[in-house]
Amino acid sequence: MGDTVLDAYEESVPGMTEFYERLRGQKLSTMKAKSLTVDLAAAGAIPSAHILPVVREFERPSFKAFRERNRSTLYQAATHASVKKMSPQRAAEAYRPLNEVLVGAAN
Repeated sequence: MGDTVLDAYEESVPGMTEFYERLRGQKLSTMKAKSLTVDLAAAGAIPSAHILPVVREFERPSFKAFRERNRSTLYQAATHASVKKMSPQRAAEAYRPLNEVLVGAAN
């Protein structure tokens, strides 16, 4: 058990599912989403130049599945409008502060 990368991934799936469900259950106002987006930039999860694109993606999601106003939608907005535009190394570094800000704010 846990001998391969695939095993490690499979073991993490229940935790990831719980993580996203917790984010989906936390509704957000537009004002709170804007504040959290600034917090994401301050934490180094996204460049400050990406604050407006992330807020716009939260307000008008590119995907129907993310039209609810919750922390999951903000997470998806940040990854879609910012993290996916970063180099692979920078993107990998962004997920820790992204998770810390959004999960920490949800607790």
